[in-house]
Amino acid sequence: MELILCVGPLFVLQAERIQKVLAYVNEVHLMCSILGLDFGKTVSAVHPSLHDKRLEHATNISDNTLEGLENTILKLKTETKVRFEKVLFNPLILH
Repeated sequence: MELILCVGPLFVLQAERIQKVLAYVNEVHLMCSILGLDFGKTVSAVHPSLHDKRLEHATNISDNTLEGLENTILKLKTETKVRFEKVLFNPLILH
């Protein structure tokens, strides 16, 4: 019974991390599609398991993966802002 009480919180923590990774991956996917970037290359640069479609491979949910996804999202947001400002301040790009 003690083992079950100890392991229960670990499963909750793991489920929360998986949800966080999935949310980050979805955000990266959306931003890559907006920017016209290769989603597979982008997430594989963080960790190959994030784009591996084979069921026998588990998605990595380590702190490094979460940090890598956070950094990737920040880079993509910066790129979006840079591109938007180019269009905003240089209307000739639209023509």
